[in-house]
Amino acid sequence: MGPVGPQGLRGETGAAASIDVVRTITAEPGTEAHVYNGGTRDAADLTFIIPAGATGPTGATGPEGPAGTSGWVAAFGGFVNLEEVEFFLAAGETAALTFSDQLPSSGVQYLGNHSLLIDRAGVYDLSFALRGWSEAETSLRLSVSNNSIPVFGALTTQAVKAAREFALSSGILTSLAAGDQLMLLLSADRDTRIRLPEGNSVELVAKLIQAL
Repeated sequence: MGPVGPQGLRGETGAAASIDVVRTITAEPGTEAHVYNGGTRDAADLTFIIPAGATGPTGATGPEGPAGTSGWVAAFGGFVNLEEVEFFLAAGETAALTFSDQLPSSGVQYLGNHSLLIDRAGVYDLSFALRGWSEAETSLRLSVSNNSIPVFGALTTQAVKAAREFALSSGILTSLAAGDQLMLLLSADRDTRIRLPEGNSVELVAKLIQAL
């Protein structure tokens, strides 16, 4: 074996990773905890779904107080897309986005791989997002529909460059009735091909915050 060579030059400092907790959902007691990364390995956007604690033993009866709200969310659910997808989007066309995976849910059903069905009426926190690449320079519009009618205020737009990564996201509070069906829609003002990367590239989440 020959002599040990001289020490090499020190490499450049790498970019610092970041972690952002975008939301925490409290699930029913006894369900499993889940963590979903809506970003990348170097820039994580985490969603935590954490079950409420088990009910403790009954205590002594106290005086009657005012009615309160539940300590855990009575209804929640959502879609995410974790697979690489590519599709053509014609100018002026509105496409219903599809999803590869379903989040744990309660009080929300899934219709195929594209629609959320609301079981419980109330005020919901809706959040939605999309990231990917557009082949052509165009303006994208991401929105949510309820029973094929646009949800007022549930939209976001962005002018995107050709072959450059884009990211759209938004959220609103809105009243929903039992039986409402939610879909995530995308349109563009020019013909283009859209490529969605592997990972959490599309998201539609509904969380009940006040029952009606």
